[in-house]
This record gives sequence, structure tokens and C-alpha cells, in this order.
Amino acid sequence: MASIKQKSSPFIAVKPVLNNVLTLDSVQKFTLQLAKPSPNTFKLVWSLNNEAIAHDIDSIYLDPGMLNIGANELKVIIQDTTDLLRDPKYVNHRDSIVWKFNQLKSYELAKPINTWGDTLETCFGGDQVITVKKPIAGLVYHWFETLTAVPIGTGNNVVIQKVSASKNIMSLHIGKTSIQCNRKSY
Repeated sequence: MASIKQKSSPFIAVKPVLNNVLTLDSVQKFTLQLAKPSPNTFKLVWSLNNEAIAHDIDSIYLDPGMLNIGANELKVIIQDTTDLLRDPKYVNHRDSIVWKFNQLKSYELAKPINTWGDTLETCFGGDQVITVKKPIAGLVYHWFETLTAVPIGTGNNVVIQKVSASKNIMSLHIGKTSIQCNRKSY
């Protein structure tokens, strides 16, 4: 008797479609539509050129500044970790999807998109939560008081308490730094 693991795939649809080698020239979203069990026991790992960049999410944004010139590979590995799998040959079964890229040139990292536009005006002395809109998988966002300061926060969001000066945001990936965004207080 054949197992359900042999007859089905957890992937219902993927975007962009897998029929061509891609060349990325702007930030692009990669999305999975999955046939998830209830409760969801899927574990996902997104990797770019064999480096993990995201976990357990159905979509990511990818920046062309993260790619090398030439061949690149974005891969998603999915494993169902349910305790209901009893057959040892399926317990460690993994499915995967692979997008292939052929980058013809090198790109700088894109300027981070933030939820407030180019400038956020806020009250001096108040608290403010600042968020990166559409964060790029695998990038680390650092938040600074000034360009020469030590970061005041790291991640897609930062809470600034008692706002007193302009803040800057930059993204980093394997030695590359993006253009910064600014936030001002009045």
C-alpha cells in the first residue's frame, strides 16, 4: 500500500513559477501556497546559496544585492514534523522547491522600505515604534542614533523611547550595506 507521502506534495502553488532561470533586478516576493495539516506541523527552511535566510514562513522578499554574479539558488525545504508519522522511512522525508538565478551583474542592496515613507515626524520626548515594511529575508536591519554611533537596535522593528534626535536605518548582508533611511523628530 502506497503512503500519502509518495502520492502528494505539500506544494499547491509557487510564485514566481519554476519554469525558467531567473535574473533578479529588483526586490521580488517568493511565495508558497501549501497544503498544510491541521495543526500545522510543517517546518520550512529558506536558503540562498546554501545559507539559511528564513524559517517557518510562506513567503519572503529577496534583494538582488544579495546574489552573486552568475549562478545562484533559492531553495525551500519543507518537513512535516507530525508525531503521526510512524514509518521510519518517512519520518525524515523532506520536499523542496528550487528557484535558479543567473545574475549578469552585481547590484547594491535596495534602500529599506519603511512604514512611514522617507521621513517620519514625531513628537520630541515621546516613544515611537519604527518598522521596516517588506523586510528582506536574510538581511539584518540596524538602527542608529547617528551614522557613527553604535546600533540602538537590530531587527525589523525597534522601539525608540523618549525620541530626541534623528534615527537612521541600514540593512547589512555579507559585507554589503544599503542606503540609509532617515527619521526626524520635532
